[in-house]
Amino acid sequence: GWSEKQALEFMQRLSEDAKRRLEYVEEPCGSAEESIKVGALARVRVGLDESIDEGWLTKGSSKRFLNQEMGHGVAAVILKPMILGGAVECIRLGGEAFRICGAKPVLSSSFETPFTLAYYAQVAEVLCAHTTSNHRNAQGIGTAGWYSPCTTDDVNC
Repeated sequence: GWSEKQALEFMQRLSEDAKRRLEYVEEPCGSAEESIKVGALARVRVGLDESIDEGWLTKGSSKRFLNQEMGHGVAAVILKPMILGGAVECIRLGGEAFRICGAKPVLSSSFETPFTLAYYAQVAEVLCAHTTSNHRNAQGIGTAGWYSPCTTDDVNC
């Protein structure tokens, strides 16, 4: 991530129109606190990613921080089921972030198989249905193209 100064300089160069149209800047700094602080100063919403992977949302200090006014600049939490312990934990964390500060949950994948990505799409639908009014949130699970086409015939059980 950028330093606070670099992130703030970048975000302050954005036009007001760009800031309105921009959904969020994904974790621009090295920590959630820095990213949220810079986003608030620049009036740009942020998405939290790596800090969620590192357990930041489960720490008591994160809840106090997100309950403050600055927490309302968190537009999204990026949730990786394979890193966070599965779909149930992602649903729990996504719901918690939404309740605390209105952040929308975004499922993200690395290089899971197309079968797993299909499962993630179902999990995303459940998660979005319980946390947002927009059931068609963009999700970060479009990595199936990295694989050769496969079918259930390719699975060796």
